[in-house]
Amino acid sequence: MGAAVGTNSLICYLATGAFGGIVGLCELIARYRDAPFDAIRCPAAVAYLFVNAVAAASAYAMIVAMDWGFGVGPEAKPLVQAGVASFGAMAFFRSSLFNVKVGETDVAVGPAILFQILMFATDRAVDRTRGETRSNLAAEIMTGVSFGLAKEALPNFCFELMQNVPLAEQQNFRQVVGALALSDMRDSVKALNLGLMLMNVVGKQVLSTAVRALGVQIQGPSALELPVIGLLRGVVFEKAFPVLVNVCIAMSRYGSVTDQKAREDSVWGTGGWLRKDDTLDNATKVTILALALQQNFGASVLISALVQLDPSLSAASEPRQAAAEPRAE
Repeated sequence: MGAAVGTNSLICYLATGAFGGIVGLCELIARYRDAPFDAIRCPAAVAYLFVNAVAAASAYAMIVAMDWGFGVGPEAKPLVQAGVASFGAMAFFRSSLFNVKVGETDVAVGPAILFQILMFATDRAVDRTRGETRSNLAAEIMTGVSFGLAKEALPNFCFELMQNVPLAEQQNFRQVVGALALSDMRDSVKALNLGLMLMNVVGKQVLSTAVRALGVQIQGPSALELPVIGLLRGVVFEKAFPVLVNVCIAMSRYGSVTDQKAREDSVWGTGGWLRKDDTLDNATKVTILALALQQNFGASVLISALVQLDPSLSAASEPRQAAAEPRAE
């Protein structure tokens, strides 16, 4: 008899803890809408679920110790105690006596402050864990997408695919996109931000599907930045290659060693076939080389390299002696 009572009590503890964990799980799913089940695999998220489960089980232990029966019979008593502990703990640990404004933040004074601190730490840990993954996904999905062409078409198409995005959320999203359009960021950076924002609402799968479906309708051509175009005037390809490439490589040191090598290989390959192609005129070769450098090293690096080398790349400059040869293939 005693063994049966002990088993039932253990089952009640486990059930109460499970209910508490489910409450925490629902909170996390609501916060990380783009990939909720990826987010909850983070150790910090697992710890948050564990704390919720322990809080519910602790509340059940207190109720049993005080022998609160809630006016029900002996048979229903354990079930009612477990239910009250589960949902009572949820209400108690998320309640506050009053709020104190600290700077621009409202801080709850009461049991809720414990879970606020824990949720804040969980948010930061999940963001740090998933930041790299989200960045890589956005860069992969939004490659070649023009912000100017996609800022209206892509969100509208994504929202229609989802069907259940509230109208108020759609309107707020369009306001944020409008503010993004007025910023001074480059078009490619705006496109990445648009992809991340849409990923938060519709998820990576819907965003990827929408970009593929719209295809060339939102794809923009790769174009040289206006300062680059001005600095390229008068540049001679035979003087720019390989000197300009070497300077850009020396100035650019972001990313891993593997990424750097891939960018360098890409530029050397482009410059190599341009040097061998006698059918292209000088302006075309210079433009193609500049596009390759801008795509691989960024406009800022290319502009700095052109400024440093000016006017040695122009036709009016003195012939250089022993020009550096490109890297051996």
